[in-house]
Amino acid sequence: MTKDDEELRSLLRKKGYRVLELSYKNYSDRKRDELYAQMLHCLGIGGDHDQF
Repeated sequence: MTKDDEELRSLLRKKGYRVLELSYKNYSDRKRDELYAQMLHCLGIGGDHDQF
């Protein structure tokens, strides 16, 4: 995580947003994409709802 990333996260938190921080360094690109799609689905903003 860079200093800019942390500054952005801090700013978003101050504005009242919840920031989800997950470590993706141990996941393959495919697994990372699956987790991202699942998060979008759970938030109700994903495109392919039949996937889960």
